[in-house]
Amino acid sequence: MALANLQQLMIGLSDNTATNTMTDLLGGVVAVNDRLASYGFDSRLRRHCGQVTETPIDEVPAAELPSPPGFSIVIPTEHLAAMRRAMELDEITRSHFESQADRRSLARFLDEDVVFPHKTGTSEGVRHDAGVLVRDGHVLAVSMFSDSTVHPESADHPACLAAACGMARTLELLGWNDLLATDFWPVR
Repeated sequence: MALANLQQLMIGLSDNTATNTMTDLLGGVVAVNDRLASYGFDSRLRRHCGQVTETPIDEVPAAELPSPPGFSIVIPTEHLAAMRRAMELDEITRSHFESQADRRSLARFLDEDVVFPHKTGTSEGVRHDAGVLVRDGHVLAVSMFSDSTVHPESADHPACLAAACGMARTLELLGWNDLLATDFWPVR
């Protein structure tokens, strides 16, 4: 399978098998963590998606988690920094983020034709989304994480709805109302 196809499945569709294959192509969990460390990130991959046994990693001092870590430990600010960095790589990589099929979090109230490169998903109680919206030379970079120690997160969790409302309200304040869906209900 071509690398671009793997990226598309991993990023655009959040396909776990493609993610695990990409991890292996990059040299495995330890090699991915070494790469993260070389970028100055404290985030770490703990195991392949769906795998039970963890790869031993050093403690991550910046991670203060309300629930036990899942297959990875991700620092929210690093999630957004990685997203911004990915937007600078190349047009093919950017197009994979633009094709993210799940638009139920931050992109929930955007018009369906609005291009919003982002990466979202749910894993082991954590719902995440980070994206970079560019318009007329202005950049709106947004990241959200919600962590539930009691209930699994879903795209309809109040924290996700609040993040979507917050992004929609920000677009209104910027005067970018035309990016919102016509059936969007006012945030006010």
